[in-house]
Amino acid sequence: DLDDDNDEYIDEHEEYAESEPFDANSLPLDSDNDYLPDVWETRVSRTNPYNPDTDGDGYIDGKECCPRNPNRN
Repeated sequence: DLDDDNDEYIDEHEEYAESEPFDANSLPLDSDNDYLPDVWETRVSRTNPYNPDTDGDGYIDGKECCPRNPNRN
């Protein structure tokens, strides 16, 4: 299961952001509420942690495959 606590954050992202992937009350810092932790956006995906739709394609970054490519979602 990619999200063991069913909080909409992928376990790998939660571990990277030092939140608990088995506790739905332990959420990572996510300034734009796009389901990608700020630290993941700045260090890994290189998306904007203050814009939930970095590429402007109408899909939030945490719910699409290619958040920096408006031609793929």
